Amino acid sequence: MYNKNINLAMKKLLKNEACFASTLGLWLSGQLTDDQKKELEEMFTLDYGGLVKACNRYMQRTTKAIKKGYMTLDGFTVEDAESFGSLLSSEKLDKNLQTELSHLLYGADERAKYLQ
Repeated sequence: MYNKNINLAMKKLLKNEACFASTLGLWLSGQLTDDQKKELEEMFTLDYGGLVKACNRYMQRTTKAIKKGYMTLDGFTVEDAESFGSLLSSEKLDKNLQTELSHLLYGADERAKYLQ
């Protein structure tokens, strides 16, 4: 369960995560140039063991942060929600993580429970 007493000023804005998710989504959908793909893959391979592993860890970290009440929907727009689309629908990533994060972002019950 999340802590209702967490100060709202301390919560991360989920909308700030949308830009990162969008960039990962571009890579997953193949919409980047070959040079951009290579640079992104090299960056994540060195520190994270590859971009797919980094994406899976990102979804896991975001899911945990939402469930612990560390994130808020303040300013989160339809465009922000769409930024997560490629990340949540990629065939390359962990389906269980995608499903769980998707339910948290788009499911009315989960949003009401975890995101304020």
